[in-house]
Amino acid sequence: MSHCDDANSSFITDSDVLADGSWTIGSDNLVIELRRFSGRSSLEIAPRPDHLLILQCAGTGPLFRRRNGRALTSIAVPGTVLLLPAGSTAYLAWEMPHAHMTVSISANMVATTAAELCGRKDSDAQLLTDVLDTRDKLVEHLGLALLSEIARPDHPARTVVVDSTARALVAHLLRTFDLRDRSQSVLAKDGPELSPRHLSRVIRYIEQNISRPISLDDLATIAQVSRFHFTRLFKRTVGISPMAYLERSRVQRAQDLIKEGELPLAEIAVAVGFADQSHFTRRFHLHNGLTPAVFARRYGFPSVSRLRRELSRATIVEA
Repeated sequence: MSHCDDANSSFITDSDVLADGSWTIGSDNLVIELRRFSGRSSLEIAPRPDHLLILQCAGTGPLFRRRNGRALTSIAVPGTVLLLPAGSTAYLAWEMPHAHMTVSISANMVATTAAELCGRKDSDAQLLTDVLDTRDKLVEHLGLALLSEIARPDHPARTVVVDSTARALVAHLLRTFDLRDRSQSVLAKDGPELSPRHLSRVIRYIEQNISRPISLDDLATIAQVSRFHFTRLFKRTVGISPMAYLERSRVQRAQDLIKEGELPLAEIAVAVGFADQSHFTRRFHLHNGLTPAVFARRYGFPSVSRLRRELSRATIVEA
């Protein structure tokens, strides 16, 4: 597995306390990596003996995937899941700033867990199906829980917490992405989806007009379909409704502005399209579990220009 990126790393979320890196858990059963990118990046995956789970932690934009002759471009969002069974090859290219974690799961752990759960003794390489693009809330929660635990100070309880979380993750993957039962896999998508071209136009419109009121009719017009069909197509393609995606985009933009430290929260609320600060606070808290003020205290950093202004006002007393 090789990575290349066009810029240095930079990004967001509760994983800020972690530097980019790699962590081995449970006697080599699990290897977790966290990577942040401020520009385009790509990932070349060569055949390997372990199973590879990729979870997008931050960033929204086009993701190109090529696997077994299949090429697909779609819009990746936080929570996008890709799963490549042992022996897989693939090429992935992100066209935007983002962060993702990879979880390398040993074939032995997958096979052992499958045997414990239902007595299966199949070849471990044939237990999981490949997943090129889906959303799975439990995978997202368990993956971020592993990152959160790694970030905490060392404690005797860490081994128990990490091992149980890892086992729950593998068990869920076996239950959800069982090769023998593709019909129950959330990979399956019935019916048409928005084309990559129309989806990119919708996403670009949202990004460029985030401070303005955006209606469902506006987005449907850009996608060149009726409002009714647009809602169904968008949710089938992205995994959430257009209005939920719009709100999440506003909150993510607000996070970026808070971190820059240039604007007061009331101005940020307007800049990202919320009607007032009260509504902004409620929706921000719903998405992050923190109010904007708490988020600012925890993650915001004064900009260089603000520091210079504060220093210029200070009275300097020479010794």
